[in-house]
Order: sequence, then structure tokens, then C-alpha cells
Amino acid sequence: VSRCEGNNVFFNQAFVPFQFLLFNFGDWGGRTLAGHLPSRFLLPAHRLALYAAARVVFFPLFLLCNVEGSVFPVVFATDWWPTLFMVAFSLSNGYLSSLAMMTGPAQLPPALGERGGNVMVLLMTGGLSAGSLLSFVVSAVSLGRKV
Repeated sequence: VSRCEGNNVFFNQAFVPFQFLLFNFGDWGGRTLAGHLPSRFLLPAHRLALYAAARVVFFPLFLLCNVEGSVFPVVFATDWWPTLFMVAFSLSNGYLSSLAMMTGPAQLPPALGERGGNVMVLLMTGGLSAGSLLSFVVSAVSLGRKV
């Protein structure tokens, strides 16, 4: 929320790196959970794309957090909100992406399963690249800079 007095390294310098670390642990946890908790108990395979698309709700949630210099109003003013959002975001990312990679090839005829898996990996890599590039646009928009 604000810089801390004194030498509080976590809230002054390490908050953003901690969020990256939290995402990686949450993503790993979601992927692990997908291996132990099959989707048939929670999410039917034909609705996976809908649940993955619903994750777009995290963009406005993060933009409404207390970001220094943001042009958006601050709705979530304390530091635990972005941490909570990051946990939910990363767990859902790991869980849904793993379920998609596990169930996708199974939806195809056996002769096309391997090729379908390869196409899914290609598309996931393209999506990660597009998301990385889009992050620069989102950052520029949230800080009021011209794109």
C-alpha cells in the first residue's frame, strides 16, 4: 500500500518478486491438484474453455488494486488483496491448463491424439507469448501512457 518506514525489505523491495514466486507456487499447486483431483468431480471437460475464459475477471481485479501511478480507481487498497487474487489466479491457471492438456487429446480419435497434443502445446506456447506481449499494453494503459 505504501512504502514502509525503515528497512522492511518485504514490503519495500520484495513485494513484486514475491508475487511472481507466489504465482509459480500456485501454478505448480494447481497442476499437482489436477493430477490428484480429476475434473469429473469438479469441471466437465466440455466446459473447460468456458471456465478458462472466465479467468479474464482477474484483469480488472488486479487493475483496481493499489498500483502506484495507476489511472484506475483504487478499490482494493490493502496489500493482501493482490496476494489473494494471485493465489486464485495461479491455482486456476495450473489446474485448468493441466486439465485441458490431459483431456484434450482424449477427445480426439486415437490416431490423432498425439498430433492434437502437439497442436495444444504449440497453441499454449503462442498464448503465453501473446500474454507476455499484452502485459506491456496493459501496463501502459493502467499508467495512462500512450500505447
